[in-house]
Amino acid sequence: MFCSLQAFVRLEEMRCENIIDNWYEVQNNLFTKVIHEYVLDRLNATYAI
Repeated sequence: MFCSLQAFVRLEEMRCENIIDNWYEVQNNLFTKVIHEYVLDRLNATYAI
């Protein structure tokens, strides 16, 4: 419970400081980065052979 509340407060701080526009921006950016790294890893593995 404490971790959930702590995460909420941190997201609200980031939103108030205009670091992010909304709470889902962090998740979206993280997901995009993970996909990007996965695709690059697969491309490197394909061309390494």
